[in-house]
Amino acid sequence: MRALRFPRRRRAVIALCCAALAWCAGTSDTVQAASNIPNELISSNPQPNATVTVVPTQLQLVFRNKLDADDAASLGVLLRCSGTTVSLGSPVVAVDAQTVSAPLASIPPAGQCTVTWVINRDIGSLGTFNFTLLITTQTTLAANLDTTDTTVVGEIISITAAPEPRLGLLLGLLRILEYLFVACVVGGLLYIVIGWPEGFEYDTTQRFLRLSWFAALGSLFLVVAVNSARASGDSFVASLNPFSW
Repeated sequence: MRALRFPRRRRAVIALCCAALAWCAGTSDTVQAASNIPNELISSNPQPNATVTVVPTQLQLVFRNKLDADDAASLGVLLRCSGTTVSLGSPVVAVDAQTVSAPLASIPPAGQCTVTWVINRDIGSLGTFNFTLLITTQTTLAANLDTTDTTVVGEIISITAAPEPRLGLLLGLLRILEYLFVACVVGGLLYIVIGWPEGFEYDTTQRFLRLSWFAALGSLFLVVAVNSARASGDSFVASLNPFSW
């Protein structure tokens, strides 16, 4: 019985191997046959036989089958309008591997335009379609006028230089005095609260804090007056009136 089982198992293994080889060969033939199928265009922008009144910025082609690396390397797009070849940028394949975009590098003339695309000429992956471009001279001139400068040749443009800031030195000195007086008031109060509680009972301390407070208010008033004079262009004396701020 053992002598009979071994040949049967061997024949079964050989049959499975042959079936696997046949399946691999069939799959490779199917893939190769699928790669040899000509690709075709399913949509485009501009669309075939369309009438376009605005100059397109790019040509967009959408194919039925996905493009591989070899297809992208051999892809070619040509645009001719009224017998003139229009310069195009390099075609770019989108992420979906079906959409191809080719930017226009020059403005095409008005008239009948023909788009020719080629992927693989050997298997017939090529095609053409037409569209009509209608642009008038007025439209072109209007587009050019929108992007040109409005300065007339020979026109004298007077440029008034902005006045330099005034009273900068005085403003800086007043700000320094303001910071010092405010520091005296705040520092004196903190020193009395933290380390010298009985210091506020002395007349000298009260006089110092009172004078520092008035000096801080006066310096703040002068700083605001100087800023008002710089902003309005008036003199410093005229800006001392708070009703003119």
